[in-house]
Amino acid sequence: MIEEVLDQYRISSKWVPSAQQMIREVTTSHIPGVSLDKMEKKDQLREMEFYFPASETSADRLFRIIRDGELPSPQFQFAKHFMTGFIDLIVRQNGIYTILDYKSNHLGDSLADYTPERLKLEIEESGYDLQYHLYTLALKKYLEKRIPDFDYEKQFGGVAYLFVRGMRKGSQNGIWFHKPELKIIKNLEKELYNGSLTRSS
Repeated sequence: MIEEVLDQYRISSKWVPSAQQMIREVTTSHIPGVSLDKMEKKDQLREMEFYFPASETSADRLFRIIRDGELPSPQFQFAKHFMTGFIDLIVRQNGIYTILDYKSNHLGDSLADYTPERLKLEIEESGYDLQYHLYTLALKKYLEKRIPDFDYEKQFGGVAYLFVRGMRKGSQNGIWFHKPELKIIKNLEKELYNGSLTRSS
């Protein structure tokens, strides 16, 4: 299967062993609340598209909400005040939903380049924290429409950004994990949400 995918993208089959090893490292790493090697297909939702209208706002205002006004924000622009995107993977284990996002960013050649401290810097410099707060809001709205009495605190596990180059079996290296506070998500929702959120498929 790996060889077929590599061939599809015109990548030499010599990379098959490397891809196999990376898949083993990623699926057996220690992701809080998630065991990828035990994940059943029925408990996965891949590439969920979301979109919803948003009130007039700015990146600075959104970053002030999620960062409590403490950090400077990257430069972002929003077109026509409409939020849309795809969430890499949503998984459910033990009744808890977790967002997973794969990152292939090259931060360095050693495992030390993928420690929590280094990942925190990458998350903030790239604005990924705003991205995953928006993902969290989208999933919250989606689950509220489908699960009676959905409880964010009990049923949402958090967000894991998987920097696959730094992940290793049994380790949390290369994994950025965070569960946004509900009050922040509600503040973000208040700032953005002025219509119905819809899953496109």
